Amino acid sequence: MNTRPKLSTFGFTGHETFPFRIGWLNKGVTAVKEDSTIFSKDEAIVVFGIGKNMVRSIRHWCNALELIIPVERGHYKVTKMGEFLFDKNGADPYLENIGTLWWLHWRLARNASRCTTWFYVFNYINRPEFSKAALKNELKQTIKDSGGKIPSDRTLESDIECFIKTYTTSSKFISEESLECPLVELNILNEYERSIRLNRGEKESLPDHIFVASLIEYYKGLNTNAKTLLVERVLHGEGAPGRIFLLDENSCIQRLERLEKLTEGSIVYDSTAGMRQILFNSVPDEFQILQSYYQKGLKS
Repeated sequence: MNTRPKLSTFGFTGHETFPFRIGWLNKGVTAVKEDSTIFSKDEAIVVFGIGKNMVRSIRHWCNALELIIPVERGHYKVTKMGEFLFDKNGADPYLENIGTLWWLHWRLARNASRCTTWFYVFNYINRPEFSKAALKNELKQTIKDSGGKIPSDRTLESDIECFIKTYTTSSKFISEESLECPLVELNILNEYERSIRLNRGEKESLPDHIFVASLIEYYKGLNTNAKTLLVERVLHGEGAPGRIFLLDENSCIQRLERLEKLTEGSIVYDSTAGMRQILFNSVPDEFQILQSYYQKGLKS
């Protein structure tokens, strides 16, 4: 269904080749709350206790996940989502909840302008396995088709390596000081000697509330007045939950069948007359869905 995107902006740098680590997002949001110009100051390396390149990486990931946004040159502010998750009394400032990791993955894979490789892989690669070389060539062609300037091979290769390290690990132990990204816990990607495999199928660790919140955000992003949404779009559309979470059709349908109960009738799955669609009787606030999830506790 999806062929290749036409993009206006691209992002292959900024992370300094580092995936984000467990404590980075909390530290970044907290630092910006205390000083909106912290990322422009030399003392940032002291505040964060890491080198300049890692400070830049923290800034990149906080921006890419839209936890902070630039408001003027050198100044940032914390977003509603940044406050919600990483405030002192936030929902999950230390990434203890698997649902938070799924939500962060959702945000990365939809950010075409800052995380183009992430966006392309989860929205446009339909085959189960691909090589790094093939991915690089496809990214080049996408940029060319979109009228952009193709980065150097080294830039693309470094970005692809960072992408892979976001979801794979060489260690079973993940700690605050670990080099590993917490998203490896999602187990949605495996690296082999000559290929990368996407683990499409049922995602037992993906909470229904996170799926529903993502569905609401996806629907809002369509900017449509229609009160219905075809299931095919949820399964295969660019930026849709089915694609981002690598769900197979059966597991996605099972989640859609639980919509009515989870949203108290606001969103309903309907398959009458052979037309599979989602009915939006009203559009809940995704933050209320998320809040409901976190109030149920870390083991929910």
